[in-house]
Amino acid sequence: MADSSAKVKGVQPNAGKTGHPDNAPIRTGKTLALNWPFGLSLLKAIVLLSVVVLSTELVLRIPVVRRQLPPPVLGTGNLTFDVTWEYLQRTRGLYGHVDCMFVGSSMIKHAIEPELFQKRFREKSGHDIVCFNFGVSGMRSSEAGFYKSMVERYHPSLIVCELTPLILYKGFLENQKSPLISQSPWGCFQLGKFSVKGWLLTHSLLFRYFMRLNMWIRSPSQYERLKRISRNMKMDGFLVKGHGRIGKKKRNPVLNRVKATLSGKVENTQALEDLLDVFSENVPVVFLEMPLKGEDGSFRGEEDRKFSLSRVLLRKVVEERGYVLFSPGEQTDFDKSCWMSINHLNPQGAKRFTPVFADALANALSTGRLEYFGGNR
Repeated sequence: MADSSAKVKGVQPNAGKTGHPDNAPIRTGKTLALNWPFGLSLLKAIVLLSVVVLSTELVLRIPVVRRQLPPPVLGTGNLTFDVTWEYLQRTRGLYGHVDCMFVGSSMIKHAIEPELFQKRFREKSGHDIVCFNFGVSGMRSSEAGFYKSMVERYHPSLIVCELTPLILYKGFLENQKSPLISQSPWGCFQLGKFSVKGWLLTHSLLFRYFMRLNMWIRSPSQYERLKRISRNMKMDGFLVKGHGRIGKKKRNPVLNRVKATLSGKVENTQALEDLLDVFSENVPVVFLEMPLKGEDGSFRGEEDRKFSLSRVLLRKVVEERGYVLFSPGEQTDFDKSCWMSINHLNPQGAKRFTPVFADALANALSTGRLEYFGGNR
């Protein structure tokens, strides 16, 4: 009777006993419903983060905003290249084009002031051009092809390529030990070798600024050098002054190597031939012989015995190949106050060297030695 009464009242006989299947939680679709709010919050966070990242990226790409920010980092190992590349993007964004690109090492970086060149060339030829100094400290001759491919993507009307008698000396080439830009993640991506980091460095300004933040955290000395390079470079690529060394002043090993190089013998012209081959296709190119410091600071052509043989050989090879070479150093009066080192002019030297070359180029165009390489845009 007890069992019957329990049933009548709707109470199960085993109610309250543990471990019975009747006491187990009933698993239904409601379990999924309980977890969904967490999944929804995560999805909202991802969407919000994506919107913030994309918005920041777009804001960084606004030309006016971009020009006000410090240069980001490409991670190439050459801070001068990183800053120069960023300033090239800003110059092109400001004018919409770049007509004339100066390409070479720190020698042309220090020697040519684009703003002054543009002004002088306009006065002498009547044509407006936009110029950029793509000289990169430590540029290796072996990477000339890579630099040319980077320059050509901006379709300049003329490339002015640096030449120096130093390229004829084996010792000078052996001492080019700066990082290879083409082997960095960014450089490899430019050459068609895909990597996630290379893609981000190429397409994301936000990621490049993250790289700058990472440098600030991990390498304060490198970060300070980056800031110094940025301050000392104009948006047209010209150096305001030498970058110098961070910390205590030490003997300049580069200067000593150049002096040792010039005391040796000219080896062969193969490196020069290779350079001429690289910069002689697709885009009109002229070559510019960089001055070297003489005994009294002046550069007087063949009168300076220290460099005469290498200069003669350099010009002979270029002439035989049929290329146009300018040597404005012969017509420029340099004194000791114009030099930063044996193969680098300072801003005062650049102010003397630049207009002489601008006049020579304008004269070559007006006399038909060169065809006009651009137009007023």
